Order: sequence, then C-alpha cells, then structure tokens
Amino acid sequence: MLLCDLEFTEEEAIVLKPLQLVTYKPSIGKNNVEDINNLIREVLKKTEIILFFTAGKKEVHAWSLDKGLNVLEAAGKIHSDLKRGFIRAEVVNCRDLDNFFNLAEAKAKGFVKTYARDYITEENDILDIKFSV
Repeated sequence: MLLCDLEFTEEEAIVLKPLQLVTYKPSIGKNNVEDINNLIREVLKKTEIILFFTAGKKEVHAWSLDKGLNVLEAAGKIHSDLKRGFIRAEVVNCRDLDNFFNLAEAKAKGFVKTYARDYITEENDILDIKFSV
C-alpha cells in the first residue's frame, strides 16, 4: 500500500511531509498498463488536476488546472492578460457537445452559461474568456 492512499491526521502529515517519502506523494501503482487513456484519467484524478479547453476557429487547446480553482485562475493559465482584464467567462461542457453544431447554436439552445470570476472550473469545461486590457 502507498502512503498517499492512507489518511493521516494533520499532526501526522506535518511530520511526514519533510521526509519527502516517494510514496507519500500522489502515486499510482500498476503492474500492467493496457489502456493508456484510463491510466491518464487515474493520474489526473489522483493528482487532483482537471483539464479544461479553449476553442477557436483554427485550434482547440487543452489546459491543466488544479481541481477547485476558479475561472479567473484558469484564465491566468491561458494568458496573464486574460486574468488581469477578466470580465466574464462563457462556459459549455464537453458532455454537451452532441447537442449542438457550433457555439452560436449552443448559445441559442442554452448550453452556454455566463459566469463571474468565482465560478469553479469543472473538468472538461470549454471556456471563452471575455476580457478588456
């Protein structure tokens, strides 16, 4: 069993952290890897990292973000100007992609939601950050 899979009290964690034990860090033990996609999902879940996306006419880009951070922090991952001049975020989740053809249709059908800076970014969100610098 890995130390990262055990629960410790706050006092025990304070003692363990300076020891820098390898198995105390988020780890996954595998003998055989058959499906790389599942392995990636397990690693992201274990490390509490989510993926979010930006999409334009020419490209789609995946970004990583610590789970629980807000859309303002996500904007900062993309570019510091987006964080500095943040106005709002238009958000649609990948789970809804089968329900529309493009962003305009997604907006018309009510799949795109507008959020302020305190919205907690969710796994697989597609963000369109509105900003002014």
